[in-house]
Amino acid sequence: MGRKKQFDLTTAMNQIQAVFIAHGYEGASIDDFVTATGILRGSLYTTFGSKRGLFMAALQAALKTTSPTADQLILIAMTELSWRDPEINARLQAWLTNQPNWDALLTTALLHRAHLTEE
Repeated sequence: MGRKKQFDLTTAMNQIQAVFIAHGYEGASIDDFVTATGILRGSLYTTFGSKRGLFMAALQAALKTTSPTADQLILIAMTELSWRDPEINARLQAWLTNQPNWDALLTTALLHRAHLTEE
């Protein structure tokens, strides 16, 4: 029988999203997630399976948000995986279909992230 998780999944998910936002998918390492969350490498692998599993959980959490933050929009915008991962592509396509002003939201988030707007 395995031990119970000793971490708050919501808090961990916020930290995991922050790592992807800061480093992108390719640039993020498991060590970055360990440092950000304080969760041991083995526990991350047990819970999420892989870096892709971490990303899928982070993306799923961002897509469930009814009013995504600028950082969550940046996460959603990580289309570096969309072209080669059919599951990620399908989730993003479904989200875009249900967001009539996604382009304006994303543009605003990207400009804000680049410090090109005041908002």
